[in-house]
Amino acid sequence: MQLLSTKKNKLLLLLPTCLVYVVYIILPILVSLYYSFTKYSGISKPRLYGLKNYIRLLDDPYFWIALKNTAIILGISIFCLASARSLWRCS
Repeated sequence: MQLLSTKKNKLLLLLPTCLVYVVYIILPILVSLYYSFTKYSGISKPRLYGLKNYIRLLDDPYFWIALKNTAIILGISIFCLASARSLWRCS
């Protein structure tokens, strides 16, 4: 247990986990956020497009249909989980 006694050693053991978290979770989120503000086809260089992508998204009727369907599925899932939890507690 002498190995974990200093703060420096604890941070050194935690470093690989933090590095993996940043590389595989945080970095992809930031890259996708950057690309959401650009016009990018995957081949050409990305050009800054601003909020036009989000404005176009809010004008798309299929987005609102998909959002409604997602909300319905979420509501059904929460209802089923709450019902199962209450039944589990009663038994």
